[in-house]
Amino acid sequence: MKKFLYLLLALPVLGLLAACDDDNDLPQATVQLTYEGAVDVDGVLYIVQGEPFSITSVYAVPAQGTGNALVGRVNYSLDYEYIGTSDVMPYGITFDTEFMPLGNHLLQLSGTLAQEDKALATFNLYYKLKIVASAEEIPGYGDNTTEGGTVVNTVNPAD
Repeated sequence: MKKFLYLLLALPVLGLLAACDDDNDLPQATVQLTYEGAVDVDGVLYIVQGEPFSITSVYAVPAQGTGNALVGRVNYSLDYEYIGTSDVMPYGITFDTEFMPLGNHLLQLSGTLAQEDKALATFNLYYKLKIVASAEEIPGYGDNTTEGGTVVNTVNPAD
């Protein structure tokens, strides 16, 4: 009777092992971020103090030959301090930079990445921001610089 009881106790564990999905089958996609009110210079987003800075969208582009991918709920932090969550596509947010101190800052985004026939994953992205007093302080300003753009991040959790 004890052997039968032990076998019954082991069945849930065996069921869990059989139900595990392939953890190596994670999404392969590029997470892209579009923004306005900043100038990208060598990977640093320069923002003039007092001007609004907006992330207009965060979205996923699947790697060629893979299924559709999408981003879900994006959490935003600035200098390691949580500032908000965007639950609705296109997951944008606007920052008031008037009272942000001049100098370097770190913008962090975290969210969920889903892709057809793949396991659910999370992503964490980091961006260097630099708040400057005037546009003239942006390196190369005026040399065909444009405000706004797209930042492409390759997310491959399997690596």
